[in-house]
Amino acid sequence: MTIKPETLTLGKGKNLCHIQLGMEGTVDIISREETVLKFFLRKARLIADIYRYLINSDPRSRTS
Repeated sequence: MTIKPETLTLGKGKNLCHIQLGMEGTVDIISREETVLKFFLRKARLIADIYRYLINSDPRSRTS
């Protein structure tokens, strides 16, 4: 993957490192920041939705 940095330096204050052509590195991609509580609530809702789907799609649970 190739990224385009906003600046050609990394760090803060006096601790700056210049980025040079050909350098390699690793990154952590954060797609969402949330509290631990929001994380667990989101997972619980997903599990509840899956359970509800499975119950509603089970032919044995339907009355004719």
